[in-house]
Amino acid sequence: NLETHAAAFPFGTRGKIVPLTEEASTLEKLFQYVYPQRQPDIELLAFDDLLKLAEAVEKYQVFHVMSACKSRF
Repeated sequence: NLETHAAAFPFGTRGKIVPLTEEASTLEKLFQYVYPQRQPDIELLAFDDLLKLAEAVEKYQVFHVMSACKSRF
């Protein structure tokens, strides 16, 4: 799913180990937007968590989440 939802993961990375430097809690929130499951209510995130999520969204180019993050700023 990262290949299809995050432009920073080009096709061909499936099955390969890609090091991620973000905290596990940030990646968990990011993955909730990438995988078919209930997405977190961005309005309920603490500002620090939102900032970390926004940085990860920008880094991995998860475009459909960028606007949700921007709406909080």
